[in-house]
Amino acid sequence: MGKKVLFVEDDMLLGSLITRGLEEAGMEVLFNNSLINLRPNVISFQPDLILLDLEVGCQNNREAIPWLKAEFSTVKVFIATSHTEGEEVSACLAAGADYYIKKPYQIQEILALIQRWIPDANAETQPAHYTLGNYLLNIETHALVFRPEQKATQLKPKEFQLLYLLLEHKNQVVNKNTILQRVWKGDSADDSLNNCISALRKALSQDEQVKIENLKGVGYLLRI
Repeated sequence: MGKKVLFVEDDMLLGSLITRGLEEAGMEVLFNNSLINLRPNVISFQPDLILLDLEVGCQNNREAIPWLKAEFSTVKVFIATSHTEGEEVSACLAAGADYYIKKPYQIQEILALIQRWIPDANAETQPAHYTLGNYLLNIETHALVFRPEQKATQLKPKEFQLLYLLLEHKNQVVNKNTILQRVWKGDSADDSLNNCISALRKALSQDEQVKIENLKGVGYLLRI
């Protein structure tokens, strides 16, 4: 039987995308766009994980964490938030959250974290990092580490999502429209895309074997 995830997110588009990705990975998902009936839903659904948006509407949901962990101590609670300031993150962890996730995020990041925190009995553990030549990409911290010097570059959210997408299809061309849909949710963002490409090329410049190539009018290719 697949893992069970109770997912609370008021962004319906993000909610539907993540729900679909979790279900395609074999998980059972109960998706809510509010905290209404949270306690009875936890009791009836008996999730392995609660993925909780920190802010649903105008409400900060940090106060829900202590009673969730007190009443359902075996259930993992992940907080998703765009507020990554030290005080907010520390407050969530102090309240009992098991982990916090920086928004925006991609389904691959969620799946890797679920596998790490709630592993299958007979499954291989999802790696915490991926290798790109002489670099390591940490999928949890979004750090890109140049191994010979142990020098780390902290990627911004869009930079990480873009590099992760290109890495998924390494040595293959990724269509520009696919990139805009996956990373920018379909918005017109040519300038932002160009800035991310420039930043990633700079971050990867110490290994000549790792290159991001631009096929004009088509898309981008991560060559390793």
